Amino acid sequence: MSSEPSLFKDTNTKSTKVARRAIASGPAAFAETRKNKQKRTSKADQASPAPPTPAIYSPAMVAIASGIPVEAVVDDIKPHFESPALVYPPLEPSYTPPPAQLTTRPDEDIPTGIANTPDPYDGPGAISIRALLETTPHIRKPANHNAPPPRDPLANYTKATMPKVHDALPTSPFNYMDLDLVSEWENFPGGKLLIVPFGDIVNEANLHGPIKSRILYAMVEIAQSQEIGVSAPTPNASAIKDECHPTSFLAYNLTNAQKKVILDRGVWSSRAITVRAIPFFPTNPDFMFAIKGFSTLIEKHVRELIKSVWHDNDTAIFAQSIVDSAPEGDRITLVFAIQSFLDSMSTSCLQIIEHSGALTPVFNVYANGRTIPHPTMWLNIRNYLADKTYSTQMHGHGIVSLTPYDCDLCHGVDHPKGLCPFPGIPGWNGPGRD
Repeated sequence: MSSEPSLFKDTNTKSTKVARRAIASGPAAFAETRKNKQKRTSKADQASPAPPTPAIYSPAMVAIASGIPVEAVVDDIKPHFESPALVYPPLEPSYTPPPAQLTTRPDEDIPTGIANTPDPYDGPGAISIRALLETTPHIRKPANHNAPPPRDPLANYTKATMPKVHDALPTSPFNYMDLDLVSEWENFPGGKLLIVPFGDIVNEANLHGPIKSRILYAMVEIAQSQEIGVSAPTPNASAIKDECHPTSFLAYNLTNAQKKVILDRGVWSSRAITVRAIPFFPTNPDFMFAIKGFSTLIEKHVRELIKSVWHDNDTAIFAQSIVDSAPEGDRITLVFAIQSFLDSMSTSCLQIIEHSGALTPVFNVYANGRTIPHPTMWLNIRNYLADKTYSTQMHGHGIVSLTPYDCDLCHGVDHPKGLCPFPGIPGWNGPGRD
């Protein structure tokens, strides 16, 4: 037979030796080998705390690839076999810049910039915030040409020439009021006005708190001032006994200009409240009295009758007695004042229809009360003229009434509620006749 090449011969010889050694060892040798392996592994763990990288190739894979029995392969594998992925040299470490050193302002914890950056608000040449604001242009909001015009607060109130509300006496606004409170109001410094609400709600004492708040809002809105106060009335003992209630509130701390604005319109009517403004110190009313009983609607005839009575001889003697009782220096002025008052007489006719269907004319008589210098003098003249006789054979006998009515709306004395002129005003916001 021809001899085999030396290459195959050497390979077979080595394989045979390895196989003989593994077979000759037997199970006992294999167990001893595993025990030694475990000892070496334990020592390696103590030397290096990091766990060894597990081998990628298992003994079975090596045996299959090489044809060597598994037992022999296990004995020859080194305990720290590393993965081929770790045999490459490590990469060059990347450059990491040192962390930036930040500084903070002494009064702040928030970093404001990199170290060594000069603070423009500190040290030599520091700038002030004011200088910065003065040199920095302001960003202005563009004008909105479509914006509605500002609201006029007085637009909430009825704009009209208001009729005059007539009282029976100069002191009528203080009716039923506690005199101690009147004294306190009178002595309170600053400008003040009396405010009388419309309607019968003012006769409810438990509503005076809400009424006072609404009056305050109205006065602040009309006068455009936050320095105004309002005080509610207190009834006197007789008013409490008769279950009557005062109707006037006090608006105080008003300037003369504010008082003029409020008094010029006289009556202010909004959806919230309607009020009448009166000077605090009493003024003489224009209303004198009413005459009933005439069977005519011809106002001219009644006015001529009243004029003849006011200018008769007895009235002239009475007027002269008032002048003579005045200081000598005031007498000439007083003569012209009384004569002007008597000449200013005027009348108006109310056509009152009774429930029975009868028509009863009522003639209201007026005169300019401001021409009389003192309320007491006015009262004496009014009482004298009311006691005069007004009658003719043609028209009959007139009956005088000093307080013919008390309107539940405006509290005037010269008309009933059904003939109150205010609800007929265009744009009226106050209470109605119903």
